[in-house]
Amino acid sequence: MRVPNTRKFRVLAILFIVLYAMVWTFVSYSFDPTVPYDAVEALNWANNLEFGSPKNPYMVGAVMLPVILFSKFIPFDFYWYATHFIAVSIGMLGIWLLSLRVFGCHIIAFFLLMSLNLSGVINFDIISYNDNYLLIMFWPYLFLFFIKALYDDKKYWLLLALVCGLAVMSKYSSLSFLPFMLFYTLITKEGKHLNIKNSI
Repeated sequence: MRVPNTRKFRVLAILFIVLYAMVWTFVSYSFDPTVPYDAVEALNWANNLEFGSPKNPYMVGAVMLPVILFSKFIPFDFYWYATHFIAVSIGMLGIWLLSLRVFGCHIIAFFLLMSLNLSGVINFDIISYNDNYLLIMFWPYLFLFFIKALYDDKKYWLLLALVCGLAVMSKYSSLSFLPFMLFYTLITKEGKHLNIKNSI
């Protein structure tokens, strides 16, 4: 049986993710320069240093702050699309890493990465909703670091806490994963071992 070239799949995955962000940014900017209302709302939050509301926490406005500080050099519509697709591409990398950790196979991980690109959600739908594209960036790492913290190395708990905090500050619904993570640590052997060790 021929062993797959893992380095080739790694290079292909990274190359695809980089090209994805670049192509979709310039295509969206060229053909649809009118940004949605949510982008203007986030810009107003950043401009007034409000950084969110009871409905949308501060990350949404904070991401828009650089375009205000460097408004002479960065067109607002280009910045909107660039940050959107860069965030999505970071999330796609997280999906690839998560798939690789769960299945242990570069071929399956690359296939899942390519399958994700077929979804119209990441290419069209969430452009209008500035909090959702941030979730696509953070949520894969939420699960990746949880699995790695539980099964690989306890140092990943710190990364999980950081990503979880950023995800919650992007949208409060990210808190909904925490009860399930807690429940999982209580019913699995690795989680029980962790709980016993911490209680001693």
